[in-house]
Amino acid sequence: MRSSGRPLRRLLLGLALALQPVGGAAAKFADPIGAADIFGAWAVLAREGEDGRFGFCAAELAYENGLTFAVLLLEDARIELLLSHPEFALTAGQRFEIAVHLDETLSRTLSVRLETHAIEGVLEPDPPFLAALADARQIAFEIPGGDVELPVAESGLDEAVPALIACLGEHAGVAPDGRRASPERRLRARGT
Repeated sequence: MRSSGRPLRRLLLGLALALQPVGGAAAKFADPIGAADIFGAWAVLAREGEDGRFGFCAAELAYENGLTFAVLLLEDARIELLLSHPEFALTAGQRFEIAVHLDETLSRTLSVRLETHAIEGVLEPDPPFLAALADARQIAFEIPGGDVELPVAESGLDEAVPALIACLGEHAGVAPDGRRASPERRLRARGT
């Protein structure tokens, strides 16, 4: 596993040298439903699934070097973390474990899979993770062979996470713990 992680680590570390968020840029992976709401450098929006209906809500942060970090809330409230870059040339289908650290307050281990241009990992519904994410100043990924740190302080993440949760409630009627939201709760999420 160590040998498969070193080229990935070198690629990510090379990209991490120029990590300055750029506002409002969105990852290119599914058609948006409506316009994105912008919170600092984060774009929060609902995106279509493969069937053309609602698929997930995304909070996306694009860096000047082309790297995109996205937090997706899937229709069943699972949380997907995605790192993508058009220059990634990864072996699709490869899987391994990584650790995700939010500052020094919360850590999770997740199994990730590689796509040609992305690293994707999914967590089960986890409200404490979302709460810690809203307060995070830095997100670190511990991958085979080393760590990659993404600065997110003062990027608007503290506003983007609540908007992401509201998006899921509005479009899927689901709370962050995976339970169906009541009609009253869905109206509150829409602000009506």
